[in-house]
Amino acid sequence: MIMDPLGGYHQQGSNLGRHLANSTVAAQLPGATYETLPCPRNLSQWFGSEEKCPLCSIVNVLRKLAEQLEGCRVRANNSSDPPRPNIPIVRPGDGVQKTVVGKHTCLLTPGCKWQMRADLGTQLVFPIEITQTTLRPDVVMWSTAAKKVLIIELTVPWEEGMSAAYKHKRLKYSDLAAECREGGWIATIHTVEVGCRGFVGKSTIQLLHATGMTGTSLKKSIK
Repeated sequence: MIMDPLGGYHQQGSNLGRHLANSTVAAQLPGATYETLPCPRNLSQWFGSEEKCPLCSIVNVLRKLAEQLEGCRVRANNSSDPPRPNIPIVRPGDGVQKTVVGKHTCLLTPGCKWQMRADLGTQLVFPIEITQTTLRPDVVMWSTAAKKVLIIELTVPWEEGMSAAYKHKRLKYSDLAAECREGGWIATIHTVEVGCRGFVGKSTIQLLHATGMTGTSLKKSIK
């Protein structure tokens, strides 16, 4: 027996069943069970356009990441200076070898007409000139001249789950990277994490640094 707000008693089973049957939650249970609700993923599959929830933080994070990488791409295409190698130096009477460090090696080879696609707005299609796949990484950067491709996947997990997310995403795209290498491309997988509470993972900082962002611009980009 249960008591309603007016103080009356009713059979628990029958009233609870009628309440659930008439509620919105109950109406959505079959769709949730068989994954037929109009969620962003299903809308994308049904209608071919990416429907993003404006409240989803991952979309905003991906957009900012894509903006930063686009800036790196433009700078690399406009540059023709190769990175300086590290040069070992031994001073007379010192006997200790020291290294003069040049510019860090950038993943984006300068002046090689880099291109980029991000999974924003419309469905990302992996460059067919590299290989054919149905996988959709969040960002792809590639250069036909350098025969290099960067497969970039963003995850916004709980901070405690960053390590697990990193391993899962690398495994997901390992076969795709192998196919690219079989076609003669230098393929690298970059799984980056930004915690759902705003913590920027080390992998994200490493990627931005490796694509040419340094100093003050790097510090500003991760705020």
